[in-house]
Amino acid sequence: MNQQLKSMKYYFSKLLLFGEYSIINGSRALAAPLSKFKGYWKQAKSKEEAFAQQRNLPDFIEAMKVKKELEGILNIGKLEEDIHKGMYFSSNIPAGYGVGSSGALCAAVYDKYAVDPITLQQPERFPELKGTLANMEQFYHGSSSGTDPLICYLDKTILIDPEKGIQTLSFPKEHITEAGYQFFLLDTDIMRSTGPLVKIFLEKCENIIYRDRLMSEYIPQVEEIIEAFLKGQMDNIFENFHFISHYQFKYFQEMIPPDCVQAWLNGLGSNVFKIKLCGAGGGGFLLGITKNPLETEKVLKGYRLIFL
Repeated sequence: MNQQLKSMKYYFSKLLLFGEYSIINGSRALAAPLSKFKGYWKQAKSKEEAFAQQRNLPDFIEAMKVKKELEGILNIGKLEEDIHKGMYFSSNIPAGYGVGSSGALCAAVYDKYAVDPITLQQPERFPELKGTLANMEQFYHGSSSGTDPLICYLDKTILIDPEKGIQTLSFPKEHITEAGYQFFLLDTDIMRSTGPLVKIFLEKCENIIYRDRLMSEYIPQVEEIIEAFLKGQMDNIFENFHFISHYQFKYFQEMIPPDCVQAWLNGLGSNVFKIKLCGAGGGGFLLGITKNPLETEKVLKGYRLIFL
């Protein structure tokens, strides 16, 4: 087995903490690597295993081969050779859940096969890197911002600022635990597609009243919760989480799975936990924050919860 496979590097999934939908209208967004789910390169022991595990990797390679934007950036020939020898990307990242299953794969391909890989020490080239990763991920989504694979590749919390660009940060986990809070994911048990949901949102934004309310009420709260997170002000985060949850319940109804409405309302009606969208919504995971994990589990006993 090749030495690189022996050393086994993991590529984590990603979590959009704050900025879902508002980033489309110019707000900042905050996203972080999610180590609960990950993928890595693995060598198949048989042709049957390789065929079963490689899935659409050969089609992905063919799509990248005809993209002029990727010429000279990736060693596609070496990737194709390794895939032919039985290598595949082994991953437990759920697809259709908004946590970066395709992003992790694109990050892994870039990391292993980039001719001149851009590194964490080259922040001035992050926009270029984001563009390359977006071109790669288009195979899976039709269009891509490149943000998901960027987070998976850099393995850093990222602040996306329309004015200042992309900044890497440290996740302030100590502030969260010291304050007695914990983030969690609620599994809706539904696979979803981002594109149709974003289309619904953009159509709603054509209504000037809806868009003005978004700009004057929702975006300031998103900015405030991001600022509180950066400063480790957990009580402010919990308070703003409530506002965002309430706003989304009123104005993002199409993105909330019907089976999760009662859980959402339980959060709004208590001071124990709050729930909001995690990315586009419509299924996948919802993101929650709680002061009391045990009580939260009791209230949400019909759902699978993943505490972070």
